[in-house]
Amino acid sequence: MELNAFASDALVAWIEAKLAERKITKVIPTGRDLAAAFRRALQPDLIRAQIHAVEAQAAEAAAAATTPKTLAADIRARLEAERTLPWDAALAEIAAQAVAEGEVTLPEDA
Repeated sequence: MELNAFASDALVAWIEAKLAERKITKVIPTGRDLAAAFRRALQPDLIRAQIHAVEAQAAEAAAAATTPKTLAADIRARLEAERTLPWDAALAEIAAQAVAEGEVTLPEDA
């Protein structure tokens, strides 16, 4: 039988019928393999939960941060030094520097 003669849905139906005919079913691991797979499946959700918590704390810290009085001048100086740099990229560099230097931090319990 030419498999490429089947339309996609017909091929899938034919394969499923052959598997059912031979009583082949999905395999579910057992024991340690199943437990390990469950733990691996938990990791992304645990990470996402932590990210959401840290995002909320970062939003609070950013809202409470004081805007530097020299911010416009600092941006202007960066743009003069690097003419192709967009103003918002210069701003992002200044913000990253403030965090790196500990001027803005998350609450201690973060």
